[in-house]
Amino acid sequence: MTARGSTFHLMVGKHTYGKYLCIPNWGIGTEIASLSDCFWNRERLEQDYPELSKVDIISIVKALEALSSYVTL
Repeated sequence: MTARGSTFHLMVGKHTYGKYLCIPNWGIGTEIASLSDCFWNRERLEQDYPELSKVDIISIVKALEALSSYVTL
């Protein structure tokens, strides 16, 4: 995906205890809530990756929300 000049490859999945997000080309791997839970997912990314810009975090969270229409985890 590309958003506001940043390119990222999202990998989402489910494990025994919840869901996860990986963005390999950015070195990101973290647990997430449901794909559509923008508040929790944003908070998690801000906490785990404070070096990310707000624009990139919002772009990732909105991409996850958009995926929720197509993917069931």
